[in-house]
Amino acid sequence: MCKKILIVILSIFLLGIIIFILIPKQNKIKWEIEDNTGGTCTQQIYLIYEDSKYEYNVPNPCYANSVLVVYEDGKKETIKEALNNKKVTPDELIKKGVKIYKTKK
Repeated sequence: MCKKILIVILSIFLLGIIIFILIPKQNKIKWEIEDNTGGTCTQQIYLIYEDSKYEYNVPNPCYANSVLVVYEDGKKETIKEALNNKKVTPDELIKKGVKIYKTKK
C-alpha cells in the first residue's frame, strides 16, 4: 500500500516537471527599448493599442514611430508593431519607461 502511494506521488512529481519544461513560457523573447525621439513633432495624443478595457496612447505619432523594441537577434519593431504582434504587452513597455497613457474605455 505504501509503495503504491509513493509511486503515485513520484508520478505526479515527474508529470509536473515534464509539464513545466514542455509548456512554452509567455514572452520568453528578450528585448530592450531603443528611443530615437528628437526634433519637433505636434503634441497630439496617438492611439497605438487597445483591448477590451483600455486604450493605450503615446504623446504623438512621432514618438510611436521613434521608440523601438529591439530583440536579442537584432530585429527591431516600433512599439505599435510589437504590441499588435503580441510580442510585448503595454504594461511591459510602461515598466521599461515607455511613455504610454492607459485610459479606461
